[in-house]
Amino acid sequence: MRAIYALGLKDLKLLFRKRGALFFSLVWPLLVSIMFGFIFGGSGPRPMRLGVAMADDDRTASSQEFVTKFASRPGIDAARMTRQEALDEVRLGRRVAAIVLQKGFGEAQDRMRAGVFAGAPPRIEIGIDPSRRNEAGILQSLLFEQATQPLRELLTATTGATFGDGNASTANASATNGSATNGATNGGGARGWQPLELVRQEVTREASGPRNGFEITFVQGMIWGIIGCVMSFAVGLVSERTHGTFVRLQMAPMSAAQLLGGKALACLVTLLLMQTLLLTVGMLLFGIRVTSPLLLAVAMLCTSIGFVGVMMLVASLGRTEEAASGAGWAIMMPMAMLGGAMIPLIAMPAWMIGVSHASPIKWAVLALEGAIWRGFGPGDMLLPCGILLTLGIVCFAAGSRALQRFG
Repeated sequence: MRAIYALGLKDLKLLFRKRGALFFSLVWPLLVSIMFGFIFGGSGPRPMRLGVAMADDDRTASSQEFVTKFASRPGIDAARMTRQEALDEVRLGRRVAAIVLQKGFGEAQDRMRAGVFAGAPPRIEIGIDPSRRNEAGILQSLLFEQATQPLRELLTATTGATFGDGNASTANASATNGSATNGATNGGGARGWQPLELVRQEVTREASGPRNGFEITFVQGMIWGIIGCVMSFAVGLVSERTHGTFVRLQMAPMSAAQLLGGKALACLVTLLLMQTLLLTVGMLLFGIRVTSPLLLAVAMLCTSIGFVGVMMLVASLGRTEEAASGAGWAIMMPMAMLGGAMIPLIAMPAWMIGVSHASPIKWAVLALEGAIWRGFGPGDMLLPCGILLTLGIVCFAAGSRALQRFG
């Protein structure tokens, strides 16, 4: 065992002396993670466009007109649905808020248009995640502005004054103070009257997706780092064999199995270090939050073991460095394209998801994402981790047998 540790340490030292291999194993994956994180919307200012779900429980001409006008406002992306569907959209994180026009809304709006400031006010229910305070404030302002438009139009026609969109509160005050005749007609009901009643309902969002783009792209970066490590160690092993280093080491008091074990240990440690480095940078600087640290450690270990086996198999695919490198990239690139290293699994069409099952990279991505943002439990981890461990064992056995035969 001491010989394996010594050989593993030797290979790690050689890796850090090779600038090209070190760059593609550690630096390049980090650059890919950050670059695509910004491209896919990791951070930075965005034009305001609030996605809302609107439900009309009143179903009158006035309520339908209100929904149509509000949906056409700049910065609003509205979809019409039932009340329960709207709340579910917020709960699943697909929409920012659910806006429900309650029964009696249209009648109250018609009274306002007629200058009758009495009776129950129009009522709108807002279902929103309590953590979205800024969006809630914006929506409340927009709804109040839209609901008081008939009042402003009435006052403009009556007094000749012009009330801009930003003066809804002024219009409300004018209506309350200047409607004595209407109040008297309706038994003094103007006192305490309001043009809109907002009922807020808190809807807690379920964790059903990544919190930002970096939680996807940093996993992709880890995969590219794994590919870089696999190819560096595989080609390095072929180079040692073709230059006679492998034979010379076998003349020492150690077996071929120990030599391959040392190479596998160095590759395993490098894979774990690379993944840890990327995750640390992502958590400290880019807002990545790990759902289950323990399961993430298991996923990283199983992924590393699986691709150590792939490294050994790639090293056995050619008798020269060029042959092994060409065969290795010919295998790894299709696996990367189908497995989620280029197109995120969450963005793949259904047919591509089915094809991706054949790529070991897909199971590595699924295991890592499962622990970071998919909310996997131990049972969910069994399939991807089991496939990765089986892959590692089978590929390591096949590759080491072929290498010992070549050596």
